[in-house]
Amino acid sequence: HFTLSILNTDYIQVMNLTLSWALRMTKANVGLVAVIAETDDGERGLRFLAKQGYPEGAMTAYEKDDLWSLDDGIIGRVVRTGEPELVEDVTSDPDYVAIASNITAQLTVPIQREEQIIGVISVESLAPLDEEALEVIVRLADHAAISIENARLFDQVRRANDAKTEFVSFVSHELKQPMTSMRGYTDLLVKGAAGELNDAQHSFLETIRSNVLRMDTLVSSLLDISRIESGRIKINLADVSMEQIIEEALRTIRGQIEA
Repeated sequence: HFTLSILNTDYIQVMNLTLSWALRMTKANVGLVAVIAETDDGERGLRFLAKQGYPEGAMTAYEKDDLWSLDDGIIGRVVRTGEPELVEDVTSDPDYVAIASNITAQLTVPIQREEQIIGVISVESLAPLDEEALEVIVRLADHAAISIENARLFDQVRRANDAKTEFVSFVSHELKQPMTSMRGYTDLLVKGAAGELNDAQHSFLETIRSNVLRMDTLVSSLLDISRIESGRIKINLADVSMEQIIEEALRTIRGQIEA
């Protein structure tokens, strides 16, 4: 699926630069670069990334809201067949959709990555186009394929990272509530709220409380991940007791050591 979220400024500039080279090297008058996109309903079509020379507003909808149908135009046919096409006389082609005026020829090349069609480059000219122009567009399509695939991969990484951050935040907050309850009741037991404790019971409760505090520290560290990523992390430096740290570490495994 190709979403608008990856259409950042740098990426669009690369596509516009690719199209500019295509028009310059073929001496064509108008052109476009499009990628295959999919709606929420699963309908596939073309989203225009770059266009030059067409009448103002004629194709704006296909850059944002609507998709160009794969059943329409020579560009749709090229995506379906996967074969480059040089139409020397567009008036003789029943699939041609006239958007610019007085067009004579149209040259359309699929953008492929790992034998999969991911988009299309198309240029139209008032003058005839030749096989040399076709070779130029094929080479540019190869470069465009790399840029589009990199953008897809970047979007997948970004969405995976967002999902990870959301998951960590959710789990951390969910763990906070039961740990707060466990810590509260443990403190009450240590204070004798449920009756007098012997030394063994008191030691066991101290171990439970120590581990709850340790879990709370771990959860806080998880929450720090989102703070680090957003640049809001705050580090508090303070002296610590090494003896206390060692004692807390030993408390969790003392029973196993004695056994």
